[in-house]
Amino acid sequence: MNSKEKQNLQYCSKRTRQIPHSMIKWLLSLGLFILPYAPVSAQDVTNILRGIISTISIWEDDYTVANIDIDRLSGNGDSRSLTRTLYGGNSYKVIAEGDNAFNDIDLVVYKKSGSSWIEIGKDVDETNVGIVNINPSVTAQYKFEVKAYKFKPGRSNGFYGLTIMFK
Repeated sequence: MNSKEKQNLQYCSKRTRQIPHSMIKWLLSLGLFILPYAPVSAQDVTNILRGIISTISIWEDDYTVANIDIDRLSGNGDSRSLTRTLYGGNSYKVIAEGDNAFNDIDLVVYKKSGSSWIEIGKDVDETNVGIVNINPSVTAQYKFEVKAYKFKPGRSNGFYGLTIMFK
């Protein structure tokens, strides 16, 4: 993550962004549809969706959202991965954003090469947001791994959103 992106995220997290109630209700229903098997409260989903919306708003003029995935991590070291096709010639911004249970969440991106996966980018700084920029020259399969590196004291699980945007 470059310094401008960090400044934008800090600004975004410090300001209060009001989201219309109707949009929250719609996104909440979407979130509950996405998470049918995880124990989840409406407040958990609302909080992570507000974070995702605030983060997306930073780049909404330049990027189009291609994918949003919401899931839960339990315990330090727990990870989840998602595989998607990225298309050559596009520029991608991949953002993993943890809720307030995380001290540190990491994002690692791999590209499929034959039968193996090669690491092509990562964000392993000590924040609850990870950002990786990808500029594929050819269309290929990519795997996005989100890892709970460290939870806040007294917390052992939390939700994260993984957003893939392109231009």
